Amino acid sequence: MKAVWGLAKKYYELIAYVVLTVLLFCACFVSAFAWITTVYVMVLGALWHQENKLIGLMLYLNSFYALFNYHQVAGITLDIILAGFFILMLLGVYVYRVVKREQKVNWKTLIPIGLFFIYVILPFHQYTWRDFFTMVFFYAIMYVTFEQRKRVDFRYIVRVFVVGLIISCLFATMKNISPLLSEKLHVWDYFGKYRFQGLVYHPNTLNRLIAVAFCGLLVLKCKNKISMAELLLSFIPLFIFGYLTISRSFIVTILTGIVIFTVFYFIHNKAKSLVLFSVFLSIMCIVGGMFFYDTKIYFQRFKEDPFESPAALRVYLFGGELSTSGLQDTFDNQAEWWKRDVLEGRAYFDPGRSGLNELYLRDWSASPKSIWLGYGISKPLIGQMSSHDLYIQELWKHGIVGYLFYLAIILTSINWKKLKKIKRYLPGLILFIPYLMFTVVEQCLYDYVEMMIVIFAFSFVSSLFEPQSVQDQVKLIDVDHEK
Repeated sequence: MKAVWGLAKKYYELIAYVVLTVLLFCACFVSAFAWITTVYVMVLGALWHQENKLIGLMLYLNSFYALFNYHQVAGITLDIILAGFFILMLLGVYVYRVVKREQKVNWKTLIPIGLFFIYVILPFHQYTWRDFFTMVFFYAIMYVTFEQRKRVDFRYIVRVFVVGLIISCLFATMKNISPLLSEKLHVWDYFGKYRFQGLVYHPNTLNRLIAVAFCGLLVLKCKNKISMAELLLSFIPLFIFGYLTISRSFIVTILTGIVIFTVFYFIHNKAKSLVLFSVFLSIMCIVGGMFFYDTKIYFQRFKEDPFESPAALRVYLFGGELSTSGLQDTFDNQAEWWKRDVLEGRAYFDPGRSGLNELYLRDWSASPKSIWLGYGISKPLIGQMSSHDLYIQELWKHGIVGYLFYLAIILTSINWKKLKKIKRYLPGLILFIPYLMFTVVEQCLYDYVEMMIVIFAFSFVSSLFEPQSVQDQVKLIDVDHEK
């Protein structure tokens, strides 16, 4: 009995995740288990109350979005309740450390976030209570992420996140035998093929999470924190599930991450870097051959012109579907009342990404007030579609003033004193550049998962270059004397 109890104490965290996974599996078939899982997770969080474990649990659950998004308490979905719970727990831990004088408040980070928060709730920014709470969650997690990043084990959170994504995607393959999932995971098709979305909200959400998780693995491998076997065994299922989302941005982002990783790895080990690059490309080609129909769709999507391809341009006018050519025909030459409905978000309109970008920029530059102050966080999306561009979307929402606040928040993540030693940040580029590529084609500012991992990666990479021993410090002193 003592031996069993000893094993349980040793592997209690693994046992807790196994029980959590079983509950999530049951939630795929019986809706009530989503509530049971919520209570179980809150108890776990209260018992663990440590940054690594809380953030790992948050990332794990984020992969199972669909199981929590359709259950509500007074109109608030369980996914927001869980996110709020964990963020409050992390804030509590941070406040406790400050009170105990184990940590100091970083005013440099707090000031721009506080000012932006005040700016958002001013009268000219109309908002609903749900949007308001979402913004509060975002700013809280941003601040905690900046402040706690040096206390967090980057390898731990990436591993938990990768496992959660893989299990979530495996569960999603059961949608044909689960009436609950078959209702929630129905997504529009491309050329007769339904895009895979795992258990998240949308295929674009899934491929973004997978790309960030994979780039996190590359950062770890770059610093020899994981084995080659773990990297490849994680990459294969992640790439397969990401490939099935039929996302051009996913392929481009994965390739970008691999190329940056190979170039950096080449400096340390030329032969091994070329072999690894060949292995990645081989796996991608094999997967492309296995899912040949999806591969053909990729080629069709890459070569299509959004203003000429009827498949890429679906415009709904006056209750009927119409395929036309160019934004001028599809929007400017229509009735004034319909154009107003599109701009106010009452009518659906999808002219392709470049067309949406143009419409958002037109609307943003329509008046001095919108240019400087934006339209607020709750104005309905133009044509019921986001601009698919982070920078344009944020200018439209918050204007130049609010956008400067956002940039101030991001810039505080960089230690400018150490920026001269750019080598510290090279591995971080493996994650940061692919993430920036996604922000040009998607709006993912308020997805705290990507932001958390990107910020932690910069801190993790920078800390690896700090002297680890007395011998290292002596070597650095000798080098300085020689200079």
